[in-house]
Amino acid sequence: MKWIFRFILGTIIFATIGYTYWLFCIPLLQTPLASQDQLLERKNIQDQRFVSLDQPIFDSVFEADAFFDNDEPGIIISSSNISRFYPLMILRVHKIINDDFMNEPLAITYNPLSHTTLVFKRPLSQSSDPFLFHPYSISNHNQLYFYDQQTQSVWSQIEARVIQGILSSQTLELYPSELMTWKQFKAHHPNGQVLSYHTGFEYDYTQNPYREYISNNDIYFPLTNFDNRLFPKALIYGVNINGKTKAYTLEIIQKQKTIEETFENEQILISFDEEKQTVTSNQVLIPSFWFVWVDVYPQTLVYD
Repeated sequence: MKWIFRFILGTIIFATIGYTYWLFCIPLLQTPLASQDQLLERKNIQDQRFVSLDQPIFDSVFEADAFFDNDEPGIIISSSNISRFYPLMILRVHKIINDDFMNEPLAITYNPLSHTTLVFKRPLSQSSDPFLFHPYSISNHNQLYFYDQQTQSVWSQIEARVIQGILSSQTLELYPSELMTWKQFKAHHPNGQVLSYHTGFEYDYTQNPYREYISNNDIYFPLTNFDNRLFPKALIYGVNINGKTKAYTLEIIQKQKTIEETFENEQILISFDEEKQTVTSNQVLIPSFWFVWVDVYPQTLVYD
């Protein structure tokens, strides 16, 4: 009798799972990936999950040292012997920091799904006030989208341009930046300024939901273009010149130390600083995981 009961119970469980899969999963798998227009046709474009940091305050290296591990990475900007460090552990939460640096309105941005760190010059609105950018979402193509408070136009981080709104023809100018660990920043910029851990928000910035994601094979959102020329999460530095793109892997940059070539009639010089463990270039470089870069720029070339 026990085996009959187990057989009936197993049949019921199997049928329930099968019906649930048929009811929910198959329609989801058959639903095509939303286009950008469909994705952005939302009445309320603000994504309440992410809140930009609009009034950042800064600590000294000495004050900040108690909050960051030596291997904590951050975005570095420098000018006139003044340098600032924006820890990724804080940017993971806020995605965007609206800041002013040496009288230059800037937006410091980070997308943890593509590991893209970019700093933009914030353009001026019609009232001569710099745009305030707020996170919109991380979704289609695993990109970071944000909108400006003044016109509600939606921008793509990795493309540095408006993708919907009245500013549809406008692009963003990139501001030079680099990635560096807290240990290296302390050593090379002992008088630098550090984004304060005390942001005014009650977030636990030590929690990192992307810790495993960085090193595993997970891709959270569907891809339009998949390309196996490189490992999906290989970190590349991309250039975009006159609409033509090329990717340089961090692995090759570290191996060769210096890359010098001509691309689209422009001189490309990329260097790896062994001591600082940083990548620099005479061109603006866009760091990204390969799978996101090639999804956005499927015709990209790869330096080998």
